[in-house]
Amino acid sequence: LGKPSKITDLQRQMESDLVLQGASAIEDKLQDGVPEILRDLRTAGIKVWMLTGDKVGTAMNIARACNILPLEAEIIEFTCDSFPVLNELSTAEMLAVQQKLDSFRAAAAERDKGWISRLIGYFKEQHPAI
Repeated sequence: LGKPSKITDLQRQMESDLVLQGASAIEDKLQDGVPEILRDLRTAGIKVWMLTGDKVGTAMNIARACNILPLEAEIIEFTCDSFPVLNELSTAEMLAVQQKLDSFRAAAAERDKGWISRLIGYFKEQHPAI
């Protein structure tokens, strides 16, 4: 993953021909009240974002556990794996996409459930590589 570096080369040299002696795992538990506070913030109309380096499945489980992602939420997954062009977008461009997504959601709530089709159409116009 990522570009090769001297550290990667050194890790390969040091971490070869080893024998596993044991393994452990740590689960970071949420502090008391976190899910409720995040739910209340969302209810108040405050956007809550979660940034993580975890795998998508792990991130979704964490987001559900702390009420960022309710069980009834409709999920549209945009990842660099499914849309490689996302690797080329700047933060400002991603925020602009988020604003556009919000406008599609608002329009859909007032009119119909076809906002996903309009969203995909918008992305195809803006990023033909998708």
